[in-house]
Amino acid sequence: MGELVRRGADAATLVMTTLDGVPVGHARLMFKVGAHLVADMRSNFKYSDHDQVAGVEREEFDDACQRLRKAGYRLREQESAWDQFSSMRSKYASGLNETTKYLGVPPAPWIGDRSYLPHRERGPSGRRVPTPR
Repeated sequence: MGELVRRGADAATLVMTTLDGVPVGHARLMFKVGAHLVADMRSNFKYSDHDQVAGVEREEFDDACQRLRKAGYRLREQESAWDQFSSMRSKYASGLNETTKYLGVPPAPWIGDRSYLPHRERGPSGRRVPTPR
């Protein structure tokens, strides 16, 4: 679920901030639903919201823009697109990172916290031994 939300929210954020001359209604809806889900997860799991970072390096954003341009999309001015993209992504990135860590989902591209999640220990039966919280 976290991966689906992350990819959908990132794609929506790119559409709204970076592409020029495309409809943004569906992207706006996906962004709002995804950000709301992350806020609900943050509230449910009691995450703090002090760490509001975009979690994507400028170079990664520039690479994505280059791929979009190569695919034939018209792009907005890249500096202002980056400012808008990083501002919007910071609204959901840290909460989504916390959720994926809690659920044990491995980090994926375009996620800010790429810290290693060690495999959980397995008991004699081959089942996971619960991680203390």
